[in-house]
Amino acid sequence: MPLFPNYEWNQVPPEFFYVTKALLECNYLQGLEGECDSSHLSFLHRAFTNERNQPLYKSDTAPFYETEDTDFGVRLIATRNFDDQHYIRFSAFIMPVYGCVPAGRPTNELEGYEIHTYVPADDTHCWRYDIGFRRDRAVSDDEVHRRKQINPDYTRIRNARNNYLQDRQMQKKINFTGIEDFLNHDACATESMGAIFDRSREHLGVSDKAVIAVRRFLLTSVKEFNTGKEPPHILRDAASNWFPHIDCFAHILGREVPWRQHFNYLTATAEKENPASYTARRKAAS
Repeated sequence: MPLFPNYEWNQVPPEFFYVTKALLECNYLQGLEGECDSSHLSFLHRAFTNERNQPLYKSDTAPFYETEDTDFGVRLIATRNFDDQHYIRFSAFIMPVYGCVPAGRPTNELEGYEIHTYVPADDTHCWRYDIGFRRDRAVSDDEVHRRKQINPDYTRIRNARNNYLQDRQMQKKINFTGIEDFLNHDACATESMGAIFDRSREHLGVSDKAVIAVRRFLLTSVKEFNTGKEPPHILRDAASNWFPHIDCFAHILGREVPWRQHFNYLTATAEKENPASYTARRKAAS
């Protein structure tokens, strides 16, 4: 039997993480692809205030994309120009259904991230499990604001049948969509294209580079599986069940500083330990 992945979020104490569950009325891949696109932050999640990371999202609406195939899936890097610096956002696709993003975390903070998991329910529905964790402290109730958007049966309060409770006054004064919460912004975008979008009608461009990379990785995996090769990221060796190179965060660096040099543990395979990780801190404290 394959080993259960020893991800960092599986190692922290229970009070250090949270989980929410919600039903999405679309194919799982449509939801997952939304996690691979950083450019939509500048539009879909735009607020008219300059709270938190909003000035960074607005500073450059056409980020430069890099992708890197790894042993776990695909690392996704989006770089925006911000004054004389770079705002760099690191996210990841982890085989087969995880989209890791630095959701809700302040820039330059390395204290955890969210893992958005899209599990197919059938061809036209999926379950979205959002796992969030902190490396250094317990999670507070107010950080799990998404629970307020979900009914006891895991359907969303705001959905296509009530037009996501869109408020036109909010759209004029508060945010781009007139809809509450990023969960509902994402759902509106992925569900409104239809439960299974006809990909033959797409016109992919530069801003879709990360989506293209993830699709290519998945298609290659399927083709190789059909020839008898095991899919990527099936773990059988305990020594390989270690993922210090999976990390998601947003950081500001000088334009002259290469991110690979500054974050040299973000290698294609696990060679160094992330010094900010939960396990590294435990080792340092012992």
